[in-house]
Amino acid sequence: MEVQEAKAFLVLAEELHFGRAADRLNMAQPPLSRAIRQLERRLKVKLFDRSTRRVELTTAGAALVEPARKLVEASAVAVRTARDAASGTTGVVRLGFASASVRGVVSQLVRSTQDRLPSVTLELHSALLSANGLDKVLSGEIDCMIGRWNTLPAEVESKELFREEIVAVVSETHPLAREGRAQISMADLAHEEWIMLQGGPGAALQTRVSTLARRAGFVPSVRSTVPDSWTQLVLVASGVGVALTLDSVRDNTNREFLHYMTLKDEDRHVDVQLVWKKHNDNPAFHNLMVCLEGIFPLTYSAN
Repeated sequence: MEVQEAKAFLVLAEELHFGRAADRLNMAQPPLSRAIRQLERRLKVKLFDRSTRRVELTTAGAALVEPARKLVEASAVAVRTARDAASGTTGVVRLGFASASVRGVVSQLVRSTQDRLPSVTLELHSALLSANGLDKVLSGEIDCMIGRWNTLPAEVESKELFREEIVAVVSETHPLAREGRAQISMADLAHEEWIMLQGGPGAALQTRVSTLARRAGFVPSVRSTVPDSWTQLVLVASGVGVALTLDSVRDNTNREFLHYMTLKDEDRHVDVQLVWKKHNDNPAFHNLMVCLEGIFPLTYSAN
């Protein structure tokens, strides 16, 4: 049974009058009569008893009403789903982010998406370093990534979300902590052992650490290279070495056994950005961008 046939059948089943049914269907009566006869021939059952006075459903016709109604409803749902997917009011957006340091941004975006796009699923991919997340954006594994980069390839576009401050962190037993130092210069850490994050193409924090050290006249003596900020802070708290991290990491992690200090040096800030592949054809992603603009006054960057 075709959807249009089901609609015609249902209207006639409700009206039990060819003239009134034809009027509701915005068609002439003869085409409606032909359509019902063709349906009966194809189904090899009689759906209506007709006389000059009245039209009545047969037993087979009465049994067909509910399946025909479900067919029409399913067709309407399919059309609505396709249109919603094309307009981006339904669908899935895959968002990557680096760590707990951007938890607040992600939480706000999830709430905004739930309020404004309740049929869009925000699929979160956490614990991605910026370099790894960028690779996943380029490969199409995720739609977008929140992270930090000094340089970006021409294949992506970006939006600056906010700016973070680089801070120094040492164990609470470190001499600088015992002195109660709240602010230091990079040169004060020249002779320390360092706990560094894994680098990658354009990794902003790692590049900035190297730049600040070079300006202070030294090359960091790296004790250990770790995959994430959590591991970095565990080793620092244990007294294995010192590190530079971000104020957002400081504010979103446990500070036990750690002592944070601000830097006097210039160029101690890092921009947090959202990046996505150019010509992203996911309509739901573009609606997500509207939600993001409701949270941050954003500026596009050309790469």
